[in-house]
Amino acid sequence: MAKKKKMNTVIVLLIVLVVACGAYFGVLKYNEAQESKETGEEDESIPIIEMDDVVAVSYDNETAALSFEKQDDEWICTDQEDFPLIQNRINSIANAMKNMSANRQLEDTDDLAQYGLDNVTKTVTAEDANGTTKTLKIGNVNEYTGDYYAMVDGDDAVYTIPESIVNYTNYTLDDLLQLDTVISVKASQADSVTIEKNGTQLTFEKRTVESEEETEAETAGETAAEGETAAETEAAETAAEETAWFEITDSAETQLEDASQLETAIDAAGGSTIDSCVNYKVEGEDRAQYGLDEANETVITITFTSEDETNSSVFHVGSLDESGEYYYVGIGDSKAVNLIEKASLESIMEFVS
Repeated sequence: MAKKKKMNTVIVLLIVLVVACGAYFGVLKYNEAQESKETGEEDESIPIIEMDDVVAVSYDNETAALSFEKQDDEWICTDQEDFPLIQNRINSIANAMKNMSANRQLEDTDDLAQYGLDNVTKTVTAEDANGTTKTLKIGNVNEYTGDYYAMVDGDDAVYTIPESIVNYTNYTLDDLLQLDTVISVKASQADSVTIEKNGTQLTFEKRTVESEEETEAETAGETAAEGETAAETEAAETAAEETAWFEITDSAETQLEDASQLETAIDAAGGSTIDSCVNYKVEGEDRAQYGLDEANETVITITFTSEDETNSSVFHVGSLDESGEYYYVGIGDSKAVNLIEKASLESIMEFVS
């Protein structure tokens, strides 16, 4: 009797398990069906926007409302025309709007609220060269696929679009700022270094000097008979050239016996990168607050030759920021004020401290 009762319990448990599994897979299937209502095959994209070359784009991403237009093949910010934009990020938006395809078109979409498309707060608008305007309205994210629900203005259909398209429009204006570029240079490439501060100038110049082998060969040639100096003369002509750094002031030129400290400083400065931009446009007296006025800044110029052309990397170094970890720095003729790590510049700054 006990054995039969135990068997019945096992059977009941098996039945419960089968029912539970059936219910679980039924729910999954239902969810897939609800999320996959479509016209057409899943693996076929559906064109929803086709435009000529896009000449203007704008978007509202709940954080920022930004507008851009193309002038002379470059994108500008409509409200701040001199703002240096990362061009490829705007191009990505324009290209996405020019030819946009959806992954799916949903059916039975009367209730737009479930897709976040009843009161849309995220939109992208593009205008092409022919004056055609298209607006994409973006709703909620589909938690299963990562796609977003979207509609095109003037079209009642609900589509799902790739996440990448939406990501293009998540940028704030600061995210679109094109940072200045530090021209990379190594000590082995450098020809000279000039450091100027408050009217004082210090220059280091790399020059070719005779090697010890050359000097010995020339001495031997001067003191020995002509027939006996052929080997020494040949050695002198083929000896490798050597370079040395000279410190140049108004009154003297001195060869550095040990240039390792200078070369380390050049490598550090020439390999520095901009951490961030404090302000993309600071002019005149306003630069003094960053120590970048003429009386306080230190101007470092590293000159080098690349592909037979003389180039230079110029740093205008101001004061340290509040953290004490970064210098305020201007690059070349740029009006931007940037932050560069103190450790990258402090060794070269020590030469005029």
